[in-house]
Amino acid sequence: MKNLLTILLVLICFGAKGQDNLNIYVDSLIQSYGDIDDSLIVNKLIRESFYKVIKSDEKGLWIARRTLEIAKEINYKSGETDALNNIGISFSIKGDFDSTAYYFGLYLSNSEAMNDSVRIGRALNNLGMLSWNLGSFNKAIELFYRSLEISERMGIKGDVASACSNIGLLYMELKQFEKSLEYSKKAYKLRLELENPTRLGASCNNIGICFKSLLEYDSALYYYQKGIGYAEAMDNGRQLGEIYSNLGNLYILQNDSLLGYKTLKKSLEYGKSESSKANTYVSLSEVAILIDKPEESLDYAKKAYEIRKNDEGLGNLESVFLNLANGYFSTRNYKKAQENYLKWGEAKDSVFSEEKTKAVADLEIRYQTEKKEKELANKELELSEKDLEISIRNNLLVGLGAGILIIILLSLYLIQRKKRKAQFEKNEAIINEKDRGLKAIILAEEEERKRIAKELHDGIVQQLGGLKLGLQKVFSNSETEETNKLVKILDDSAQELRDLSHRMMPKALSELGLVPALEDMLSNSLGNTHIKFEFEHFGITERFKDTIEITIYRIAQELINNVTKHSKASHVNIQLIKSASSIVLIVEDNGKGFEAKTNTSGIGLLNISSRLDTVNGKVNFEPSPQSGTLATVKIPLV
Repeated sequence: MKNLLTILLVLICFGAKGQDNLNIYVDSLIQSYGDIDDSLIVNKLIRESFYKVIKSDEKGLWIARRTLEIAKEINYKSGETDALNNIGISFSIKGDFDSTAYYFGLYLSNSEAMNDSVRIGRALNNLGMLSWNLGSFNKAIELFYRSLEISERMGIKGDVASACSNIGLLYMELKQFEKSLEYSKKAYKLRLELENPTRLGASCNNIGICFKSLLEYDSALYYYQKGIGYAEAMDNGRQLGEIYSNLGNLYILQNDSLLGYKTLKKSLEYGKSESSKANTYVSLSEVAILIDKPEESLDYAKKAYEIRKNDEGLGNLESVFLNLANGYFSTRNYKKAQENYLKWGEAKDSVFSEEKTKAVADLEIRYQTEKKEKELANKELELSEKDLEISIRNNLLVGLGAGILIIILLSLYLIQRKKRKAQFEKNEAIINEKDRGLKAIILAEEEERKRIAKELHDGIVQQLGGLKLGLQKVFSNSETEETNKLVKILDDSAQELRDLSHRMMPKALSELGLVPALEDMLSNSLGNTHIKFEFEHFGITERFKDTIEITIYRIAQELINNVTKHSKASHVNIQLIKSASSIVLIVEDNGKGFEAKTNTSGIGLLNISSRLDTVNGKVNFEPSPQSGTLATVKIPLV
């Protein structure tokens, strides 16, 4: 440990001024590990840098570089090798493929020098991804299969899953979606067995893309939604952006343009690569036209152009030019529309293949033939001035007819556009009015609960208590079994009313807060049953808005009620977690489970959905790893 502290002091003294904060961050991270062996510190730093690198956090690269220096100082070869791998992954995510090749090459050579088959398999997998990014598909598939063979031989399920996932992606790019689905599902199954949610979101996204391409839209929707759940659990914004973008395009294919538009916009809220953003902008530009938002369509097309304009060749700009042309036409800038239609044609023609080259040659022959025929026709036309005048007149009539047709079509387009806009505004107004009405109903319901609970507790319960004391006084000198029975009935009734009052509006919720109220509710609901429960909470150090606390309490109450009535569970785990921007409630049981698709019409689930709508929250139901049901409720705090 003393050697490591000496290294840290040297690194701090010679660090650049702009890197001081990162140095301090890494130093504090190391100090938080306590007095442990230097190699253990290196291993902890490697794990920390990996999780930050895959989330595109700049700290991940910095931690990996510092880890590399420390590992070299203490002559820890395994740590040095893994640090090189993390640095290479970081450069790969950034698109710096020269640096990626350098560090992945060092990772492979170090692994071979140590005769470490596990790391060799991982290095081959990484180099396969690099070859793919550089356009060398044959080299990539060879490296992936070599990595898969080593990983299967060594029995490393995580590495087998990574190789299968990458092979699936490669088949996806080659448009072989059946084959891609086979490998993507294999990767997903292995990752489920490992119970590691880090890569499950990516696997669900890949499976969803395959099903969408195979026109199995329901299956695609199912896996996209599962992927969103896994990505949210890991707080992986980059992955969420990719899945929401694919989900938006799926909604558009299902003819729900408005939902597709909203989902595509939501994908932009998360961190994404520039190329992914460009793809989303193109999709948004296309769907904005469908929902009568021509100005937005043009704006998104311009954003896509700014990202793709420096790409080599015109192929990547083909759809962008078409969207620009449509956007300018819809906003009545016909000159710009014509310019971009011409550019679209040029870009479209620039994407060559063998068949297109042959088609161009065929067109050239046809052109030369038509040219000769026109020359002969012109000679014949010169012999007859009258025929020429007729031809000119006919051309004028055709032009005039075409102009009139264009005016009619443009008028119809403007009329339809006005109608769609009015309908869209009407629909939005109806939705907004429904939202306001729902919030008012739920608020009124909670106020009425408070009022009734207060009247029960302060009125009838107090009166029954007084009546009990009076009866005891009257019967004090003449107690019998019958009088004692009457007093007990009166006492039990008062207790039942007091419990009802607390259930309608828990005193613990208003006076102590959410955590004590949930503990009290769980104890009362499950304490006297055969169902064992665990309640954990993290980051709850303050009170929340009344609406949020009441919503979480009522939903937890409903979920626990479902567990006791329907699940046949013997154990339930409840977690309440606060992050920087949201609060999450997780309820997981080991019961018989249920199909969310066929049970969304139940009154309990509708109550949950209605309450979440008032606080912009959402709920997700899925099978639990314990064979029961896993319910995740997420409510934003900002």
